[in-house]
Amino acid sequence: MKKSGKFRYGSLLLLSTITILGISLASVNEASAEDIQSEETQIIENSSEEFPITSDVPEVYLDRQGKAEEMAPETFAENPGSNTAVADPQVRSAMAANEALIVIHRIYNPNNGEHLHTQSASEKDYLVSIGWYYEGTSMKVNMTGNALFRVYNPNSGEHFWTANQGEIDSLRRNGWVYEGNAWSTPDTGIPMYRLFNQNARNAGSHHYTTDAGERDGLVKAGWKNEGIAYYVVAKGDPINNPAPQRNFFGITRQAIIDELNVNGGRYLGTPFRGVASNNPELYMQPGSGMNCAGFVAAAIRNAGGDLNRISAISNNWGSWANGYNWRNALNQGTTRHEFPNVAALLNSGLAEKGDIFYFEPNFGEVNFDCHIGFFWGNTPHENVAFHQVYPVNRISNIYSNTGYSKVILYKM
Repeated sequence: MKKSGKFRYGSLLLLSTITILGISLASVNEASAEDIQSEETQIIENSSEEFPITSDVPEVYLDRQGKAEEMAPETFAENPGSNTAVADPQVRSAMAANEALIVIHRIYNPNNGEHLHTQSASEKDYLVSIGWYYEGTSMKVNMTGNALFRVYNPNSGEHFWTANQGEIDSLRRNGWVYEGNAWSTPDTGIPMYRLFNQNARNAGSHHYTTDAGERDGLVKAGWKNEGIAYYVVAKGDPINNPAPQRNFFGITRQAIIDELNVNGGRYLGTPFRGVASNNPELYMQPGSGMNCAGFVAAAIRNAGGDLNRISAISNNWGSWANGYNWRNALNQGTTRHEFPNVAALLNSGLAEKGDIFYFEPNFGEVNFDCHIGFFWGNTPHENVAFHQVYPVNRISNIYSNTGYSKVILYKM
C-alpha cells in the first residue's frame, strides 16, 4: 500500500453537528479568537506532530514476518504414503493467513473522549507519550478487500473512518481533511459497529467497536446505533485496561461518588443559602451555606472537576451557583434524557449513581425556580437524591420544592 496521507492531531476551533447522507456526521465551522480560548487540558489534542498514514509494508506485519517461525511453529502430519513427516497444507495455509493479519491498536484521549484506531505502532507510541491511554488492539485486518478511508476534522480533532466514498466526498466538502486509506476491510466478517453521540461537541462523537456489549451499553447511555460501518477479519485482543471514561468536567463518575462518599458529612446538614450575590463562592461552602447549584459545583470541583466548562458556555449572573447556567452548559456538553416526572426517570433504567438531575421550573408559577442535584440510587430505579434543598443539604427522595415542567438526567 502506498503512502497516501498523514495523521494529524489538534485544534482549537469549534464543531457543529449536521446530517449527511441520512446519518449523523459533523461539519466544520470557523470560530473567533474568543470562542477558541485554549483550556488547561489542551496538551493532548494540540500537537502538530504528523505521521505517515500508510506505508509500503505495515510495521506490524514486518515485525510479525521477522518472527514468523518463533510465533507459529510448523505443525506436521504423517504422510500416509511414506514414512516422511511433511507440513500439513491446511495448517500451513492457516498459519500463513494468521501471519498476514495486521493488528489495529486502540488509543483513548481522556481529554476529549476519542478512541483512535491505527495500524501504526509509531503513531500509537507517540500518542501514548503525550498523554493518550493505550487500550490494546481493537481488531485484526488484512491487506485485501475494500479500502477504508480516514478523514480528520481540523477544528475538533476528530477522526472518522468509512468505506463509503460518498461520505468521504461530503465530509471533504465540509472542511474535513482526507488522510488516505487507513487499511482494507473484507465484504463480510466480524461487524464493526458505529455509534454516534448527538450531544458531543468535539472529538469523540463517533465510536467504533466490534463488542456488541459495548455497543449496547452506549445505546443505553443515549448513543445512536448507526449500524455496521465495515467488517474486520478478526477481533483484537481483549482490552483489559480500558481507560476510565471522563465526563464533561474531565473526571469520572466514580470520582464524584468517591467525593460524596468520603466527604459527605461535610455537605450533609449545610443550611440553604439563597443567591444574593454574583460571587458563586458564597454559595459553595459546605457546613456554612450552599444553594442547590452551589452544592453540585462544590462537589464537582472537590472531586477534581473543571467548573470552567460551565462558565465557558454559560456565565450568567451567579456563575456556578446559577442552576440555569448548569442547564445551558450540560445541554451542550453531555448526554441527556428528558422525562415528564420522576417516576418516568426511574422507570427508564437510565440513571446511575453520580448522574446529575435537573428540574426545569414551571415558569407559569409565581415563585418558579429550578433545582439540581445528584442521583444517588444504588440501582437505576431507586428513588434517592443527594441534593441541597431548603432548609438543609440531605439525602432523600428526588423532588423539587417548586413546580416543574420536566426532569432532565445528565449522564456523568
